[in-house]
Amino acid sequence: MIELAALVTLGIAVVTVLAMVVALFAILKAILWVALLPLRLLFWILFLPILLVKVVLGAILAILLGPVFAILLVIGLLVGALAIAIPLLPFLLVMWLIYLLLRDSRPYALPPGVRS
Repeated sequence: MIELAALVTLGIAVVTVLAMVVALFAILKAILWVALLPLRLLFWILFLPILLVKVVLGAILAILLGPVFAILLVIGLLVGALAIAIPLLPFLLVMWLIYLLLRDSRPYALPPGVRS
């Protein structure tokens, strides 16, 4: 029973130390966040025009190259479809020949009284 009490006491001590370390780091983070806030704001103000130029150039590039990529996509889809369809052509030819041999070449007889 004494061992259990010692383990519980040790566990409480470890949790307390970890809580103190976490609290210390949270306080340190808050202090650094407040201390470096002016530098972060200055950085944001200085680099905002660069980010805006990046967005504008990206939009212009997307507008210019969008149709090119759309055409390339259509060409790629056609090439892919042909790559699948061309190996099937012998089977389609054989099926077409079987159809020609087995189809009924005589016209169907109409019932009496029906005119075409």
